[in-house]
Amino acid sequence: MKKERIYIGLLLRWFVLLTLIVYWNGHLPSAMADATEAAWGLRNANDSGGPNYDFGYGNDQCVGVVGDWDGDGTTTIGVACPGETTWGWGLRDYNSAGGVTFPQFNYGSKNCTPITGDWDGDGTTTIGVACPGETTWGWGLRDYNSAGGVTFPQFNYGSKNCTPITGDWDGDGTTTIGVACPDETTWGWGLRDYNSAGGVTFPQFNYGSISRTPLTGDWDGNGTSTIGVASTLRAGEGQDPETDYVCPVDGPVRFSDDYGNPREGHTHQGNDLFADEGTPLVAVADGTVTRVDNVDTFPTDGEDLDGISLSVVDSKGNRYFYAHNKENVVRTEGERVRKGQLIAYVGKTGNARTTPPHVHFEYHRASDDAKINPYPYLSEWCKGNRTSEAVATGGITAEEVESRETDPASTDILLPLVINE
Repeated sequence: MKKERIYIGLLLRWFVLLTLIVYWNGHLPSAMADATEAAWGLRNANDSGGPNYDFGYGNDQCVGVVGDWDGDGTTTIGVACPGETTWGWGLRDYNSAGGVTFPQFNYGSKNCTPITGDWDGDGTTTIGVACPGETTWGWGLRDYNSAGGVTFPQFNYGSKNCTPITGDWDGDGTTTIGVACPDETTWGWGLRDYNSAGGVTFPQFNYGSISRTPLTGDWDGNGTSTIGVASTLRAGEGQDPETDYVCPVDGPVRFSDDYGNPREGHTHQGNDLFADEGTPLVAVADGTVTRVDNVDTFPTDGEDLDGISLSVVDSKGNRYFYAHNKENVVRTEGERVRKGQLIAYVGKTGNARTTPPHVHFEYHRASDDAKINPYPYLSEWCKGNRTSEAVATGGITAEEVESRETDPASTDILLPLVINE
């Protein structure tokens, strides 16, 4: 029975290695009407080869989830799809194309991460969410696959900089919580044997490159969930920073070689790419999101110069930082993204609120995370959509942009956004 219970807290949209490999066919669009059907490839062995089941279900705006929804011992598929405010769940009792076979329902704020598990050990997988708070994840577990409130006491566990995960860590039949936390190069795992606040109950350890996706499952059918990592890259496939990347701005963009330009107390450590507010920002390469800040607290917090921001680490460990975003679409650290996937929108948050909309883009070298000038790479990646026209600058010069970004007194005081509903 345990063999079929595979629990992945956050990242079920990509891989489960025992009975499930989920691969998304297309990029994450900005509107559900533009969604591409999600392709599922399920394999019954932990070795190379093709899928035993290959079909379409759901779309690539939704998060793939799996579980034993009716307690019959077989893991089947499902999706959690973001609505205006909540996740809409569509569960299916077969590993094949078709419609939902259980009533659809809504549960959990869309700002949270959908999770699944057998929270009470009765053999049936049910739903839950992990919601980012100020510093930690708030967990809300439900014992039914239906709309309603939590049926277990809510609690906090794990830094919000980590990825929430779930599994049966000791083989007792009950799914409990954990986190995988990115350090400089690897994931640090902190597992807990109770669905409650508290510390880790198993020794902490490190495993797997942060350029890969953390996941969990009962890989050998002994009843105990263990860990793993997966990459969307094929074996031996690499990425060339000069050629195998795309422009971070998916639309007309204007920029110059402003790396190293003087700023108040420092020099500019990236390039500013100007585009109309709301222009899509995309992942420059296949990679893993390792830093997400979904709340703009500037100028209340005078240190939060970046505003809404995120980072993507590619397969070689290079890190790409996007700052001043209007909104992040990818909202959780540890998510895997594909080259060209929508991750945010151009904005002017943080200390850029009085400047024309732009993304502050940084390139950090894999070996030591040192910032290097991204201009030569951006010139190559963005040559198809770069324009010499004054995109969204309103006639403001680069020098004025720099001045406005460094003068907190020139900004209006706004209340920070709230991401928890």
